[in-house]
Amino acid sequence: MSELSVTEYIKKAFDVKSQGNYKQAIELFYKALSIDDESSEIMSEIANLYFKMNDPERAIEYYEQALEADPFNLNIKFELALVNKHLGNIQKAIDLIESVYLKNNDLKYLVELLHSLCLEGRNEEVVDKFEKSDFQNADSDALFNYVAMAYRAMGKNDEAEVFYRKAISLNNDNSDAKYSLAEILVEKKSYKEPEELLLSILEEKICSKTYHLLGQIHFNCGRYDKAINYFSIAANIESNNPQYFYDLGTSYSLKGFLAEAEDAYQKAVKLSPNNLHYNYTLAYLNYQSGEISNAKQKLEYVLSINPHHIDALVLKALIASEDGDVLAANKLLDEVLENTKTNDFAFYVKSLLFKKLNWWEKAIETIKKALELRPDSLEYMSELATYFYNAKLYDETKEICAKIISQDKKFLYAYLLGAKAYYVSLDYENALKYVEKALRLDQNSDEAYYIKALVFKDTAVINSAIEMAQIAINIAPQKIEYYEFIAKGYFAQQNYKDAYSYYKEASNLDMLNVSYKYQMAKCAQCDGNNQEALANYSVAKRLEPANVFIATQYADFLCSIHKVKKAYDMLKTTLDYNPSNHDRTELVKKILEVREILNDKSTAIERMFSKLKSKK
Repeated sequence: MSELSVTEYIKKAFDVKSQGNYKQAIELFYKALSIDDESSEIMSEIANLYFKMNDPERAIEYYEQALEADPFNLNIKFELALVNKHLGNIQKAIDLIESVYLKNNDLKYLVELLHSLCLEGRNEEVVDKFEKSDFQNADSDALFNYVAMAYRAMGKNDEAEVFYRKAISLNNDNSDAKYSLAEILVEKKSYKEPEELLLSILEEKICSKTYHLLGQIHFNCGRYDKAINYFSIAANIESNNPQYFYDLGTSYSLKGFLAEAEDAYQKAVKLSPNNLHYNYTLAYLNYQSGEISNAKQKLEYVLSINPHHIDALVLKALIASEDGDVLAANKLLDEVLENTKTNDFAFYVKSLLFKKLNWWEKAIETIKKALELRPDSLEYMSELATYFYNAKLYDETKEICAKIISQDKKFLYAYLLGAKAYYVSLDYENALKYVEKALRLDQNSDEAYYIKALVFKDTAVINSAIEMAQIAINIAPQKIEYYEFIAKGYFAQQNYKDAYSYYKEASNLDMLNVSYKYQMAKCAQCDGNNQEALANYSVAKRLEPANVFIATQYADFLCSIHKVKKAYDMLKTTLDYNPSNHDRTELVKKILEVREILNDKSTAIERMFSKLKSKK
């Protein structure tokens, strides 16, 4: 069988190439090249096939041979540039494309040139070449996309936004332009349009970074449930991306799902074990969850790598203060604040130290420094309001609470603290207004009902006060002060039986509280139940044997039920506890009173026996 001609080999090569048989096509082109070894077209086709077979090095070899054979062939130069670009030889690609573009002012060459310059970070050149080109009104979304990329890299987001919008207007399926435009708008805190852009991308293709940015949008808007959903999808698609798990953990944490947050943070740390920020955040979550030993372990790891990690040092100080080592905590914070005056968290924790010591003026001064650094922090504002309240600066408390509410109308704590500030200021009308707003946010706020109870008590609506406190107890049955409040209300109404019942409930929650046992004794005494009164006086006296007030009240009760000798002996025993001068004076006075009763009783008995003897 005779050999085929060059043309026949080329024809057969194109036929098998069209069927996807690249290896066979190369063999046929080789045979054609063996006949015509200077054909740049055949070399170029072989190069193209090697590139399609994922062998770019061989592709470059044949493109360069083709270019040697035909140095002025712009198409071969361009193809060689694209393979170099694919291999990351960007500067070589730029040189080749530029030489082609200078010879042929074609849009496709400009597009590739701008993209290559973008990859090299030569963004000003991108803008310059575009502005000097003849294609400023071209029908090319790719062109405008690369110009936008350059502007964005230069920090000129307004200009980038204009060109991304042009790219999208030309091609609504340009997902890169849509995503980048969404990013810019999110940075500007505009969320509605970027959400629509991202959802339209997802209609065409599944993309982890698109889900992640959607999560960020909802996170920034405080919609943590939706943020969790989108971050979870992003993490499932790209399970090796630590940032996705970190953001998922933060969303869980803000929703109060600490176990889920810890799991997500641990995955982030596992994927990026040397990321100190991830490790620190996990330590802080461990602290929040009460896993102090885990928190300390993580902090030591962070500080072993970076002994000057500010947040880790501050958290270490916070844990030390809660362990009772206030001096160590204070020393750590002073060292931090000597080196930086811009760490709001350090000032915040320092204020908590002052709070622990009830130094409200210092606490206020320090939290204000934290607020100067982060004036939008509702957490710091609410802490400042708390300090004002504890310092009895009620007008300032009300002012800060109003400021918090103006920024977040769902901030329950601000309504409750504001209500308390109005209550102690005797402004019952505003106190009730704040309480009602709190209850609209949370119908199960026991504190709101209790504040209503206090207002009703002060305005002499006792039955309503008791009713509100009973609702508070149903919500929070562990709060002792609610039982005490109701007990006092019933006692004031001379309903001693119900008062006794609520003091008993309080006593069951705090069995060592002598006050509740004493009050139970008083209720039983007023109700005529001497047996219960005696039992509770006895318990109260055993709980605090040196308590002069209880001793004198107990003595009065014993005398009233004709147990004068027992009263006298009990008072004498109390004297052995060496009370203060004032209490001793009161105790001696009561002992003399009881002894006089005891003597009168003895004299009466003696007289009675004398009469009996005289009759005999």
